[in-house]
Amino acid sequence: MNKFKKKHAIFDLADTILTMAVSRERIAQDILLENGFSVSASQIKTAFRIVEKLSPVPSGKKEDEKSLRDFYYSRNEAFFEELGIFKSRAPLAAQLYKKIKSEKKWQVTQDFLTYSRFLRENDIKIGIISNWDKSFPSVLIEHGLNRITDYFESSFDIGYEKPDIRIFEAVFKKHSINRKEAFYIGNDYVMDMIPCHKLGIDSVLIDRGGDYSHADCRTVRELTELMV
Repeated sequence: MNKFKKKHAIFDLADTILTMAVSRERIAQDILLENGFSVSASQIKTAFRIVEKLSPVPSGKKEDEKSLRDFYYSRNEAFFEELGIFKSRAPLAAQLYKKIKSEKKWQVTQDFLTYSRFLRENDIKIGIISNWDKSFPSVLIEHGLNRITDYFESSFDIGYEKPDIRIFEAVFKKHSINRKEAFYIGNDYVMDMIPCHKLGIDSVLIDRGGDYSHADCRTVRELTELMV
């Protein structure tokens, strides 16, 4: 993925460029222990992944704070049900929502900072396409990503959410990007890799946890592995 092959490196945001200082898996595991449930980290990760696939986060313009809270309460209940916890799912769901909201502090990964410098040195433009709500611009500014990237687009502004291929089509058209001259990097196979495959866009799965060793696409554990 060097300057002789590509002109655009486009990234997902959450868990690709930004990660939570304290992971939601750790927060959930602590809450479970506090309430007398011993659940492994792998079980928690799997349960989160299942409910996310069944119920992706809405990021449309019509979503207000109350509707988003209700959405997360419902999805958190589904998360605990997936773990085999039904009777106490409602209070646990509320506790998880409040704890994640209070502890949700994003941080830019060091490997992205290193890799973005490499991309700049090789004259490769940097973009972001992400499923995100109206807070997208403020999150980018807070972490200085508006200065690092050449363009950034969210589902809130485009009107389509990944894995809908139309979000990619709209962004590529808006910024006059040739699909053959770009590659996309994301952390979710369904949301990121499949739509890119459908559109003929080269893609790389950032698999920090080593969960996709069997995937039929290129995977890396750190972005710096792409510096070749």
